[in-house]
Amino acid sequence: MNIRILEDDLVQRQKLATIVKAIIDENKLGTVDIFQTGKPREMLEKVKSDSECNLYLLDIQIKNNPKTGLELAQDIRTYDETGIIVFITTHSEFAPKTYEYKVSAFDFIDKEWPNVKISQHVAEAINTLYDRFSHKEDNTEMFIFNNQNSNFQVPFNEILYFETTDISHKLKLVCKSRIISFYASMKSIEELDDRFIQCHRSYIVNLPNVTQIDRHENLVYFSKEVYCLITRRKIKTVLAKMEQLNQNI
Repeated sequence: MNIRILEDDLVQRQKLATIVKAIIDENKLGTVDIFQTGKPREMLEKVKSDSECNLYLLDIQIKNNPKTGLELAQDIRTYDETGIIVFITTHSEFAPKTYEYKVSAFDFIDKEWPNVKISQHVAEAINTLYDRFSHKEDNTEMFIFNNQNSNFQVPFNEILYFETTDISHKLKLVCKSRIISFYASMKSIEELDDRFIQCHRSYIVNLPNVTQIDRHENLVYFSKEVYCLITRRKIKTVLAKMEQLNQNI
């Protein structure tokens, strides 16, 4: 369970963090990862490497730009479709605009409200997040990744493939509903699970989600619109591994 705070005013940011920590302690919610920054770019990088169950407390106006928080929320939705977004600002006139950006905002908090009222609204968002976190299906198998640079978890059945990038050892994990960027080697990823197999120097696929292998185009399909490359010499190996996995089910 993660809580992410974007606020460029240090005093306001510390105030929000204090409120969040007090709510967590009061409700004995256990370990919660709290990240705070005044830089939208840092927040977005954090989003790309995060696990599920995120609450975002976003200041709408950053560095006198009245739309920064709204634009960031749109970017967040690219990577996290289910995270809870709460906008926080002194400009109450921006509240109606949050709907125009179609980011499914959970709430809108005015910084000028009394602390008690702000705490009540933040607590409602945190409790909603906690309910989602604690009521996950017990039989959902999670892929958990941890190293010195990144840590995240996603449902295993959401994973489609891993892809290299132009940056050395920086990989992309492409899931059904999000993309996660992180640092690791392709070899280390393939060794994590028997269902992972490298089909191309740039791709490792999650075999249970492969729907088709096109021998003529050298493509692995996960759906009609989602696919990746496979080298011709790897096709027989991948098909054999898929058959073996199916026999073991």
